[in-house]
This record gives sequence, C-alpha cells and structure tokens, in this order.
Amino acid sequence: MPLIAIRGRKKKIRTTCAPKACARSSLAVTQMADQNPNEPKASPSVYDHIAVIIQQMAQVCWQKLGLQPDTMTGKLEQNLEEAKVAVEVITKLTAILEPQLDEEDRRQIHNMIRDLRINVAQKITGTGT
Repeated sequence: MPLIAIRGRKKKIRTTCAPKACARSSLAVTQMADQNPNEPKASPSVYDHIAVIIQQMAQVCWQKLGLQPDTMTGKLEQNLEEAKVAVEVITKLTAILEPQLDEEDRRQIHNMIRDLRINVAQKITGTGT
C-alpha cells in the first residue's frame, strides 16, 4: 500500500479504482489510516481531514456520474450538475492539500481529477458509455 506524507507523518492510503467505464488509470486517493498501534496517536491535522474529504467527494462524483451505485439507494442515478460541483470542490481542496503531498501523490490526485473531468464532459456531450 503506498504511503503519503502529510506534515511529516507517514499515512497509509487506500486505492480507489475508477469504474470500468473510465478505468484508464488506477486512482489513488488519500484516507487517514494509522496502521502502527505502537506509535503514539497524534490528532489528525486539517490536511488529514481534507484528504478524507477529497476521497469522499471523488466517490460522490462517480455516483453522480451514474457510474457507481448510490450508497444510500443502491441504484445508478445520474446528476451531472452535482458531478460538476464535486469535481470543482475536489480541485479547490487539492490546491490547499498539494503543498503537503509528495510528487507521486500529486500525480495521482491530478490524474483522478483529469479522469473525473473527462467523464463529466463525456456524459454531458453523450460520448461516454
């Protein structure tokens, strides 16, 4: 499992794969998950929380694109306006988080944003699957 450094602390990150319709690349998004119980627990930083929010927004965006089932209803439902808002929120939060990330994590988040934008554009123009 890859590591991400936020404010000097190493955190495990969970990899979230894009739906089959847009699986051009494997996406990795941060999630707080201290794995070493022997280390003293530090209070999560604001950057840790931003990383979790980015992951959650990405999941919501895939759902709003109609490419993953809604977690509440279990149904595929499309709302492209909300998908566009989710991408914008992710983009703005990434700008805040980016100085705390290493180059690999930056690349992964930018690839995720690119994939989400491509899928939004394809759904709006009707060229997506």
